[in-house]
Amino acid sequence: MDFRHLEYFVEISKENNITRAAERLFVSQSAVNQQLLKLEQELGTQLFVRDRRNWRLTEAGQVYLEGCRKALLIKKDTYRQIADITQSRKGNIKIGLTPNRGLPMFTIIYPKLREKYPEQNVIPLELDAKSQMNAVSHGEIDLGFMVQPSQPDEQQYISVDLGAEEMVVLVPEDNPLCKEIPLDSSNPEHLPTIDISKLANEFFILTQIGSSGTVHRQICDKIFETAGFVPHKLMETSSSLHVVRMAEACHCCAIIPRFYSSTAHSSLRQFVLPEHPGWHLYIIYRRAAYLTSAAKEFIRLAKNYWRVRLIPPQN
Repeated sequence: MDFRHLEYFVEISKENNITRAAERLFVSQSAVNQQLLKLEQELGTQLFVRDRRNWRLTEAGQVYLEGCRKALLIKKDTYRQIADITQSRKGNIKIGLTPNRGLPMFTIIYPKLREKYPEQNVIPLELDAKSQMNAVSHGEIDLGFMVQPSQPDEQQYISVDLGAEEMVVLVPEDNPLCKEIPLDSSNPEHLPTIDISKLANEFFILTQIGSSGTVHRQICDKIFETAGFVPHKLMETSSSLHVVRMAEACHCCAIIPRFYSSTAHSSLRQFVLPEHPGWHLYIIYRRAAYLTSAAKEFIRLAKNYWRVRLIPPQN
């Protein structure tokens, strides 16, 4: 079987345009079109509704696309198993990474992975959690790294839990609540608990829905909903990391993952919430996927990386 025909078809369906698909495949448009026409003649039906700007799949095209994806995934997994059996170190591994957490982690563990698998082509891709899950399920990336409040769908993905992390509340040091709630001088790592409803009249820096901080924002919205108030938003930012900086600069409150609280200036006091809301860091991969030795090594390195960096939720 010539898998190029399947790859051509999948690329056209992704781009909804034969010209863009040919450009991404680095082949001529006429070659792609010829293969598509030959395929439709063989099947006796059209697979795309043609439009000058955008193409869309017919019902038969949808069925064929699912078959293509399954066949290409079987090919990928089969080749990887054979490569491991023959101890071939060559191959590709595509890894989805969230920008705030994933990219810094990757820069630290990549040299170690490269040292052990020098011929392995490791390709990092910056994607939000939703895009990663979609890409993993379609076999477009091999591993995804993300933060989620709960375990991703167990029927579709294998999830490796790298650790739990709680949200902390940042409050300007001169806020009256900071004087009312004492610090534990015997254990500076142990944060005092705050009733966030007492901050209902304060301004907050929040992450934007639709940005890389969407999951963070969803958790914050749930905290405010439980506390029974809608926060006064001074501004929204696309990055959880920027929340800390803006809270310092604008002298207002914020809710952030504890990992980022270490970057907060002393002008901000840190508190935990009674319910200890938070999320988990996960690496996910397709449930039926074959994991290469290099992929397993990446997971091992990621576990080690977060083992020494995450502060477990406070009891």
